[in-house]
Amino acid sequence: MVVHARGALVSRRVDVPALPEGDVELLIPDVTVLADGGSVRATVGGGRSVTGVRTALHVPETPVAPGESVELVRALTGRIERLAAEKERLSTHRTRLDGLDVHPRLRYAARAPRRGADIASRTADALASAALIAEIVERLDARLLEIDDAVRDLERQLEAARLADAQAKSRARMGQGHPTRRITVQLAGSGRVEALELAYVVPAARWWPSYTLRMADDGRRATWTIEALVAQLTGEDWTGVALSLSTADLIHDARLPELASRRLGRAQPPPKRSYRPAPSGLEQMFAGYDRAFGAASRGLKVEAPAPARMTLRPEEADEPLDAMAAEEELTNPGDTRAAALGGAAVAKAPRAFALPAPGMAPAGVLTPVPPPAAQAARRMALRADAATPAKGAPVPPQAMQAIEPGDAWLDFDTLTMAGVSEARRGRLVHTAVANGRGREAENRIESLTPERMHDPLVTRGQFDHRHDAPGRADVPSDGQTHRVTLAIAEAAPSLRWRCVPREAPEVYKEAALGNPFAAPLLAGPVEVYVEGTLLASTAIERVDRGGRVTVGMGVEERIRVARNARVDESAGGLMRGATIVETTVTVDLVSSLGMPARVEIADRIPVTDDKGLEITLDTAGARPDPYTQAERGAPLRRGLLWTVDLAAGGKAQVVYRYVMTFPSKSELVGGNRRE
Repeated sequence: MVVHARGALVSRRVDVPALPEGDVELLIPDVTVLADGGSVRATVGGGRSVTGVRTALHVPETPVAPGESVELVRALTGRIERLAAEKERLSTHRTRLDGLDVHPRLRYAARAPRRGADIASRTADALASAALIAEIVERLDARLLEIDDAVRDLERQLEAARLADAQAKSRARMGQGHPTRRITVQLAGSGRVEALELAYVVPAARWWPSYTLRMADDGRRATWTIEALVAQLTGEDWTGVALSLSTADLIHDARLPELASRRLGRAQPPPKRSYRPAPSGLEQMFAGYDRAFGAASRGLKVEAPAPARMTLRPEEADEPLDAMAAEEELTNPGDTRAAALGGAAVAKAPRAFALPAPGMAPAGVLTPVPPPAAQAARRMALRADAATPAKGAPVPPQAMQAIEPGDAWLDFDTLTMAGVSEARRGRLVHTAVANGRGREAENRIESLTPERMHDPLVTRGQFDHRHDAPGRADVPSDGQTHRVTLAIAEAAPSLRWRCVPREAPEVYKEAALGNPFAAPLLAGPVEVYVEGTLLASTAIERVDRGGRVTVGMGVEERIRVARNARVDESAGGLMRGATIVETTVTVDLVSSLGMPARVEIADRIPVTDDKGLEITLDTAGARPDPYTQAERGAPLRRGLLWTVDLAAGGKAQVVYRYVMTFPSKSELVGGNRRE
């Protein structure tokens, strides 16, 4: 299996038994329906040769039966839904019972006494009604409690069934009766077939790179591990396969462009295309069907309709008024103008769709309504007849121009002949069984982008590379990500510590490593382990072969840094009427590490574009290096970088001073005595 940035190339080995001499055909069944039929390739070893490869969609005669795990999840979900509906119905019934009024209305009984309506009888009836309602409510409450207990038990079973369904194999989940693809390989020659390999493309597969960095021996040894998350929804479980991951795009047009030439001379005829339009008179194939469909013998005996009435279906309500009026006249058996117009329409209709008008129905017989395809064809024939130019009038060029199909029509395995009741009857159409499932699977895989992962198609750079997994891998067809190890290599890290005490009082630890692989490292997340413990989760950008990568390892708690600034202001100096502000910065480092550490201290001094302000730097110890911060994408001016070697458990100090001189009548915004 070679999984590309989009899609995968599947190679399968077929065990071939002893074959008779001469030309034979091998039928390979049960190939996933999502395989691209036009991408099937066959290679054979031995004394025979491949003369042809065909693919066909096979739909079993048995009904579709899902797998046991899928059926169990579906059954449990249905039972929970039925219990929820019953609970809602019983709760509504109980609410109505609670709202019943069983008051005996004694005043009415005293005001209008009659037999059976005295106070004692009304009181007894009210008590009996209240007791009956209480008994019914009690039974309803007991049933509601039973439903709640049953739903809780079913939800536990449903959770376990969903877990088992997620862990089941794709073939077991699919069940039986689903469409498959059959591949027929034609072999010629004689002799024994040593090996037969089939290769085809499946589009619903993707992968994303990730890395693991394990550091040991106080950061002096490191192990790089290239991993990948692979997901596929091809309908076939990849069990024990040799897996390779490529950054290339599987669907890429590598044909050379055709450069248009400019010639001086006579005009040349356009080049002929290898395409034949449909033969003329194709619509005449269905003339008999249309005449039989419109025969009066297939009608129903009902009362004759009113001459001026017309019935429109909802999907026909948006048709133009002139087309509906013409159809009304054609289908109105009681109008002589309709008969004349119908005869004219029958004579002209074969130029478009060859759909003759229905026969005249006798009184008391209603002509059956034609199917939607026939109605649409008849309306299109009427529009074509109305748009036909008069005799002698020029035909517009767009009506004479033939429509040439695109590259999609060259995929012959997905083409089928449209039925007689379809709009494109008599013409080729694309099958929707494999296309619909393929689009659904591609959409699910395309939307499955794990968190913090990067698309290799975006970060691959100018060149592509293929990673071969060292062992066998299992990737089920469940649409979930599965981790696969691609390569492991040792690296010699170079540890360094960096701090920016002006911004934060923390020291950060970093490991600089060279790329130990013969392949580039794509952008992706990195899990950093130190002595077997997860230290940080970070990320890297793309690193070419031979490049270096810096991995952040978080805050180093065993090194402390403190920055203090002292500001002194004075007047005079060499320039009279000038103000001098002198700032002394002290950076102290204290280490409790058990090994030496090289710490980089980044700082900066003020920057100005005012010609009246002069800023000079004075360092008492080692001079700093200029630091532009360009590698981080945020350049700055007057940046300083010191590199301090800190002994194990030792201390270090960096002291520098900068002086600002400006006219005494000026002042710094916010005050002179600030750092």
